Amino acid sequence: MSKIKLGFAGTLAVTSFLLAGCGVQKDAALPINYSSSDSLHSQALPATDWRKEVLYFALTDRFANGNTSNDNGNNNRAGDAKDLGNPMGWHGGDFAGLRQKIESGYFSNLGVTAIWISPVTLQVPAVMAQSGPNSGKYHAGYAAYWTEDFFQVEPHFGNLQDLKDLVNAAHAKGLRVVQDMVLNHAGYEAQLARQKPSWFYKGSCINDQKCSLDGLPDFDQDNSEVKQYLNDSVNYWVSQTGIDGIRMDTIKHVNDSYWPQFFAAGGPGDASKVWTVGEAFTFDPGYINKYLNLGSPSMFDFPLYGALRDSLGKRGSLDGVANVLANTSYSDSSRLTTFLDNHDVRRFMSEGIENGIPFNEQRERLDAALSLQFTVRGTPSVYYGTEIAMQGKGDPYNNPSGQTNREDMNFSAASTSSLVTRIKALSDARRANPALTNGAHKELWRPGGGANLYAFARTLSGEASIVTVVNGSDGTLDLGSLGGISVSGLLSSGSVTELTGRTNTLSVNSSGKLVGTVPARTVLIVKSGGTPPPANCNPTALSGQGSSTSATVNWTAPSGCTVTGYNVYSKGSGSPTYTRLTSTPLSSTATGYTASNLATGSYDFKVTTLTSDGKESAGVEVTGVQVGTPAGLTVHFKKPTAWGGANIHHWNASPTGAVTDSTWPGKTMTAETVGCGWYKYTLPGVSSTNLLFVDPSATTRKTADLSRAKEGWFDGTTNTWSDTQPACDPITTTTKVTFQVTASTTLGQNVFLVGDVTELKAWDTANALSMTPSGCSGSTCTWTSAPIELKSNAGIQFKFIKKSGSSVSWEGGSNRTYTVPATGTASYNGGSWR
Repeated sequence: MSKIKLGFAGTLAVTSFLLAGCGVQKDAALPINYSSSDSLHSQALPATDWRKEVLYFALTDRFANGNTSNDNGNNNRAGDAKDLGNPMGWHGGDFAGLRQKIESGYFSNLGVTAIWISPVTLQVPAVMAQSGPNSGKYHAGYAAYWTEDFFQVEPHFGNLQDLKDLVNAAHAKGLRVVQDMVLNHAGYEAQLARQKPSWFYKGSCINDQKCSLDGLPDFDQDNSEVKQYLNDSVNYWVSQTGIDGIRMDTIKHVNDSYWPQFFAAGGPGDASKVWTVGEAFTFDPGYINKYLNLGSPSMFDFPLYGALRDSLGKRGSLDGVANVLANTSYSDSSRLTTFLDNHDVRRFMSEGIENGIPFNEQRERLDAALSLQFTVRGTPSVYYGTEIAMQGKGDPYNNPSGQTNREDMNFSAASTSSLVTRIKALSDARRANPALTNGAHKELWRPGGGANLYAFARTLSGEASIVTVVNGSDGTLDLGSLGGISVSGLLSSGSVTELTGRTNTLSVNSSGKLVGTVPARTVLIVKSGGTPPPANCNPTALSGQGSSTSATVNWTAPSGCTVTGYNVYSKGSGSPTYTRLTSTPLSSTATGYTASNLATGSYDFKVTTLTSDGKESAGVEVTGVQVGTPAGLTVHFKKPTAWGGANIHHWNASPTGAVTDSTWPGKTMTAETVGCGWYKYTLPGVSSTNLLFVDPSATTRKTADLSRAKEGWFDGTTNTWSDTQPACDPITTTTKVTFQVTASTTLGQNVFLVGDVTELKAWDTANALSMTPSGCSGSTCTWTSAPIELKSNAGIQFKFIKKSGSSVSWEGGSNRTYTVPATGTASYNGGSWR
């Protein structure tokens, strides 16, 4: 759930005003002409064993915008307008965008089989944040956990038919849909809380269930009317849309007595018709197991999340993971749903980076954590953006734009991310090996204060056993030197196959011990079979040289064995998987190979040997072979306002010799014509480099050491990279202006602002901008607008108006006029109503 600290007593008047001005009809929150016996409108896919599924959480508003016409919802309430600059506002993601990504094959190509979407219900009006980095901005219900009406669709997402189209499109692709739902509370100042006050608990907090969560109206599920109302709501969405599952928000805050009837046969959560995974934010396995025993088909595995975060995410011991997986508190741990991060916690990437771990290392740790997650018991779930190593420090209420855990999805980054192919490979491995989805867990090795190594097996009668080996350390581990991992009865002596295609040196010796090396921060997933690498049989002195469209690798034959041939493999530098270039092995006398018709770029090559018994060696690699001349690497930098200028200091550029390392304090960057404080610099002939940005007027002001292998924009204020140019108007700048007027109103009247420019609704009184009352004396208050972005230096005309229902009262006299200042922020004090 989205949790905020609103200083809520200070927002009640604001919220009441917003509701009074939004024109919502009385009793709109109550179901209209619906009965739990209504016929089914859409059909879910046939029941499945959810342990075999892979779940993907697409936060609807932040995922994909497929229909810009609903970006502003009904646009009749303050905070309804799409505002990409406000991390707490609406960003435009919708059902149409999800459907388009389904139909394009995005989810299928990622290997996921079920999509978890945000709650779909109509949300309460936005409220004004009173503190934090986004104070003064509207906090909207974009995450959709603040329901106004439990039977209506949130218009920012589309309509009911759009939702049905999404579900039908998913089912056509064999994908299941899980809809987030909230039965614990309504939204802030929801009309239902005023219409049915007896439905809500209002006493002091007794426990998690008898307590208002963050000031939200807390349903009393022991009330029979409330129970029926909530049951009807769930039945309505399941029957109308054909969803396959429910993600149940804040399950531990709902009265325990509600759940047995909910999950009972014929109940709203009857597992024979719809799967449910519950969210209980606790690290206590026994507490989570309570809800499995109350009937929930699945629960989120917070204990494993915490262990993965603290071990692989922060260079900690894997003993924590071993302890969680050995815990016997669960009645059936295979029913759990595992995750690495979500919308309520810091992203996995940021857990390490905020603790000083470099980006590239943390990305490897994310790969390892995903690999471990996909091979343990339970249903793996992936949070959107994990496939592009997205960072995020936490909730948008407490973090500025660009640093939250709910940033907009960047699909261009997904097209080049190695994590996309990794998740697909892991999903394919689960699908092809039943022991990974339904097998028992057997621990084989844990650190115990020694090497940070964890190994376990998944075993299932009649199926091949799978062994997973996790190296959480920053160096290669030699299993043989550690005594080997006993796999007798699990793996046969000899060769092993790595299920995701990773090159490895593992094998099982005659003593039934798994031996070989495991690279740093790597997970290997193996079963019996394959070809073991012969000892001392790799080529030596491997070198590579690129030209305009080709690359040649050369080597020396090994002296430790008789070679019958060679294979040559290549991949783009940074890609996870090699492709074999030699359709048939080269002869035993070959000492070189030329790969032709290559595109400009950096390549890695691997050469392996073949022996008379058909065995292939692990091979040796040469990396970073440059083909063609790079066009050059351009980097952009937005300097902090306090900096006097911007320099770039670079070193270790590739290819070697393309440029000379700069001398401190670097080279002067050029101010860009787009303005907004951006500077740029191009390194000719360079494909990648290490760099940092520095203030030439005060060289102690500098960024951390960075690296870049493609054009990018680095924001020195937020310390984040972007692969595309951030929005910045090269001609028109804007100034945020707050408007104020003192006016007397009658009961039911509110003051609004309207003017001659689009930002002031072009004299459209129906959509006039709302204002907030304060400092009232009797019926006279000071009314203040939210900050409005207006074009700098523009001359505008406007008036204040009073509205009560459809009645509009205009100020007297001529239009007010104002010239917007050139920069910064400004306020207009209009004095008294005219």
